[in-house]
Amino acid sequence: MFLGYFTEEAYDKLLNDVDINLEKYSGTEEWLTEYFGNDAYFALSSVEVNKFNPYYTGNGNEDENDFINARNLYEAFKITPLQATNKYMWAYMCHANQECRKYIQARWGKSSVSDRYFVSGDGLGLYYWNALSRLWWWAHLTYDKDNTRDPYALTKILFENQMVGRDFLGTLNGRNFNRTKGVLLALKDFKELVGPKEGIDKYFRESNKILNRYAAINVFDFLDAEEIKKIAYDTLVKVRNNMKE
Repeated sequence: MFLGYFTEEAYDKLLNDVDINLEKYSGTEEWLTEYFGNDAYFALSSVEVNKFNPYYTGNGNEDENDFINARNLYEAFKITPLQATNKYMWAYMCHANQECRKYIQARWGKSSVSDRYFVSGDGLGLYYWNALSRLWWWAHLTYDKDNTRDPYALTKILFENQMVGRDFLGTLNGRNFNRTKGVLLALKDFKELVGPKEGIDKYFRESNKILNRYAAINVFDFLDAEEIKKIAYDTLVKVRNNMKE
């Protein structure tokens, strides 16, 4: 299928009218044609992708569901990062694709429509808030082509730690693959160290600040993933020890 996208005018109109249309986002009927009347509100691009069928079990295991959807969407949408920054495309998919709408309703319930169906102005709109673009980008930023057995192993680690995903992807560390790989592998080992009962959010948030300061004065680009993993792991352990004193 060819990817569609909203016109700029249609996107802005929908965003401005979210409160007016709020009930429509909870329904199952197609309403865009009636809403826009005779106005052209979308166009088809020349970008062809495979069909994406969202997966949702409703069993409460949101991390696993999100991971499966991220992997499936990334496999279906072989697009470039530049194409994946198109907010009009993601918003159109959230609104016009019935299966995606049903998934968003089931996954996010009455969570903010402006966040989940649109793309907010800052980078986190793409990487964290939009219900579909977040899946593609988390897979893209963690896909390990050198891991022939499981190129999505890092993706799974990230989705198992969604509370730290926002902090991580919004920083210097989340934009370089070696940094991403090193930090996520360190996070995995750290969780094994502290055990399943101890929360890690506060440790990661503080260590992430330290890593960002470190990256600002040291060139991480010359370090491989294993070297970054050691730095990140040692930082996590040190932060935890300091907080427990």
